[in-house]
Amino acid sequence: MVKAVFQIEVETVGDLITLDGMEGKLQRMVGCVGLRALSVKQVDSDQAESVQARLIDWIGQQGGSASVSDIQRAFGFDTTDDVVRVLQALVDGGCGSWVNLTMIKPGQSIRAFELAACFDQVEQ
Repeated sequence: MVKAVFQIEVETVGDLITLDGMEGKLQRMVGCVGLRALSVKQVDSDQAESVQARLIDWIGQQGGSASVSDIQRAFGFDTTDDVVRVLQALVDGGCGSWVNLTMIKPGQSIRAFELAACFDQVEQ
């Protein structure tokens, strides 16, 4: 029985370690922490850039936070519920948190997502 499924995106950080044989490297890495990888597959480069990774980059470019409606417009989500589902996965993964942005009118606020401090924000 599969207990959890994770998607891992990797890139090289230097010339010493290459992506050659990455499946085996990932299998050994998982084994080092007492787990067994049931499946390791490389995906096409077009699929590798996930919506979540693009969202994190884009929100960083916006100063580290963005409203649900801004994200919906920028990424073309059909509904705000679709945006909330994707952002909730980021919250659950520790990538950020929900915040309420206060507007000029008293009592009015906008739901927004704010990146966790561990993500470098893009300098403008």
